[in-house]
Amino acid sequence: MVVGASARQYNVNTSGMILDPANDDRTDQYYSAYGQFEYRLNPKLRAVVAARFDDGDLFDGQFSPKAGLVFSPSERHSFRVTVNRAFQTPNYAELFVRVPVGPPTTSPRTLERDLEGYFATIRANFGADPNLPATPTDLPWNFDSLTPGLGLGNASLGVEKVTAWEAGYKGNLSRRVYVSLDLFTNRLTDFVTDFLQAGVVMNPAYSAYALTDGGTNIPQTLSDVDAYLASQGLPPTDPLRTAIPQLQGGYAQLNAGLVQTGLLATLPNGHRAIVLSITNAGRVREQGVELNVGYQLTDELRAEGSYTFFDFEQPEGILSGDKVLPNTPKHKGTFTLAYAGAQGLDVNFTLRRQTAFQWAAGVYSGLVDWSQTVDLSAGYRVNDYLRVHALGTNVLDQKRFQIYGGSVIGRRVIAGVTTTF
Repeated sequence: MVVGASARQYNVNTSGMILDPANDDRTDQYYSAYGQFEYRLNPKLRAVVAARFDDGDLFDGQFSPKAGLVFSPSERHSFRVTVNRAFQTPNYAELFVRVPVGPPTTSPRTLERDLEGYFATIRANFGADPNLPATPTDLPWNFDSLTPGLGLGNASLGVEKVTAWEAGYKGNLSRRVYVSLDLFTNRLTDFVTDFLQAGVVMNPAYSAYALTDGGTNIPQTLSDVDAYLASQGLPPTDPLRTAIPQLQGGYAQLNAGLVQTGLLATLPNGHRAIVLSITNAGRVREQGVELNVGYQLTDELRAEGSYTFFDFEQPEGILSGDKVLPNTPKHKGTFTLAYAGAQGLDVNFTLRRQTAFQWAAGVYSGLVDWSQTVDLSAGYRVNDYLRVHALGTNVLDQKRFQIYGGSVIGRRVIAGVTTTF
């Protein structure tokens, strides 16, 4: 039996560069308790039960159980099946980010001011007539002179959840050949989305705003005013009537560009903004196979190979505009030659290859091309107390990257000396 507990504290301060100032310069605590129990049901069958409970300031308490059976018909072969539940908490940026996603625009306030000015002119000329349609000179939109475009986090985000089933075999087929085979299928739910329109995300902190909120119906009001002006004998060429199509066009453009797309929202302070935010949505099933084979060519030389196949079904429950991708290749494999001599010299050669795959996270997306890299390492034990070693990754210096927005990876060489005493 194994039991344990942990407590962590995180202190985060971006000085308002990334996080919303109201949620920046913060301290959060995380707590967890865990345990694992193994019981031998009979000489060949062993049961494993584990559980973990996590709680913290940024998420509700989560219980993560795990159960498995290991069957070993002999010392050279074993089979296992496991099922477990796990979760991933949103990061600080997903919860509290506040960043501009575009330049502020003057068009909402300009339209509001033009409409109020036009209605004031109508009232100045015809206000004494009781038949004049209602003409609001103080619209409830309350746009600022500049309407900002913001990417805002969602403090109400829940955790992403996964339930995993695995089956595996590991064994020595002969004195020189060993193999392991693992099959898995995972059910993932409640992904944290990319930035999406406020009207799609439905973040309670940034409610979508419509130009009809507050009881206004500008298209109908303008039509009523136009009909009234016509009844007063004003021709279509009169400036008071020619202004109406221009105002109707401005309204239609603003409504189509910001309201119908779900971009216009009300901030907690009551101001309007163009808002992109984040929520939990979606579910998907993924599955795959991992195969590893090793062959001891001689007492000093070993060859190993591995292959991984990964696939996933079409995601369900995805919100409009969101991209849900596994960000991993469908096929990847490695081949390794390892030499370990009795004289203290060891050398390893590894070739890695993977297929191309589509990648998306946040504002970054694109194709990660196929790649193959060569790694080399060597070490020499000078005596019982001293070992020198060197490791070279991507020794051919092929320029590779695994994520958009990350670094291009070239050759890297590390050398060192290890002493024991």
